[in-house]
Amino acid sequence: MGGGFLRQMNETIKYNRDLLGNKIKLIDKLKNKSRNRNVIYSQENEAYVKERLNLSIKRIGKQHFYYKLLSWLIAIPFLIFLIAGITKLVDKPKIFNTQTKGTILFTKKIQVISKETKLEIFYFSHGLRAEETYYQNGLKQFESTSYYESGEVFRKATYFQDTLVSENFFFKNGSSIESIPELTPNKVVSVSLINNTKDTLVMFKCFNKKIIEASYVVYEIPK
Repeated sequence: MGGGFLRQMNETIKYNRDLLGNKIKLIDKLKNKSRNRNVIYSQENEAYVKERLNLSIKRIGKQHFYYKLLSWLIAIPFLIFLIAGITKLVDKPKIFNTQTKGTILFTKKIQVISKETKLEIFYFSHGLRAEETYYQNGLKQFESTSYYESGEVFRKATYFQDTLVSENFFFKNGSSIESIPELTPNKVVSVSLINNTKDTLVMFKCFNKKIIEASYVVYEIPK
């Protein structure tokens, strides 16, 4: 009886060992199958990524071309406008070296009064002053005076922080000019005035409210 029990126990152990061995082989087989599948998936993913990368590079290249083309389409009209503007400005009188049609109208110097206050002076070609304007912190302030070529006062103005407060014009004899044409900024303006005694016609040209050199002419009005 004891021998039968031992034999049966040995057979049971052997069966369990074989069953365990089969389970291990099955697990290894599943692992190998899964590993091979991952390799296939990895290869497929790599090919897919390369394809997507090539498509992205082509798309970026097209976008770069379109952006470059668009930038040129925007830049060309701007350059044409800029060149046209520069050409137009060349024909206009300049402020810092004021000239028109190649003829210098005025020269300018800056006299430093203090850290905040400066005096801007325009000169005729022969050296006499054409205009004096005070600036404070970069803004027109206090008085601005323009002169005839012979030295008499033509215009007196008062500014407060770049704002014109008052303005008066004068004939050479000191009498007030009651009415004067609009003196358009940055443009040469011809002025004709009859003096207060109604016996003289005065003609001259102005640029930025300064009388242009050698433009002042006087005509007597016949009685």
